[in-house]
Amino acid sequence: AKAAVVVPYHELRLVKEELREFDEQTQLDVREFRHRIAEAERELSGLLRSTAEFRKEVDDAEAKWHKHQDYKKVLMDAVQAALDSTKSSEPMEHAPHELLTDCFEKLHRLQNDMLEEDRKRKALLKESNALAEDISELKEVKARSMTQLQSFLELRAQQ
Repeated sequence: AKAAVVVPYHELRLVKEELREFDEQTQLDVREFRHRIAEAERELSGLLRSTAEFRKEVDDAEAKWHKHQDYKKVLMDAVQAALDSTKSSEPMEHAPHELLTDCFEKLHRLQNDMLEEDRKRKALLKESNALAEDISELKEVKARSMTQLQSFLELRAQQ
């Protein structure tokens, strides 16, 4: 059988006080971590909410740009097909003139539209990239705070 350990009452009170202070400090630190996490989440949610329409506009501009690129390729393929359909021995004026004229007009209008749209799209993308950096930074702050809280709690549990 083990012998009983006698600990004076005043020493127990000191240990109890140290544990209470340790616990209070832990709770204070945990509240601070949770506050940082909640603040990052609030900022992130607000930013995502306030920029949803803008981000959709950027997505729409990208989709429109890709659609224009596809249409341009179709028009260029149509021009090439019209040119290929003429016999090499025939002069160029025998090519399907109306089809070529129509394709060239559409291609010209499309290219004019694409220039204007591309300028707008690039401006949107520039602003969108800055916004994406802000969103990424807030996600990083939140994740880092959550990791720090977890590490802190694990460390405190060992003490």
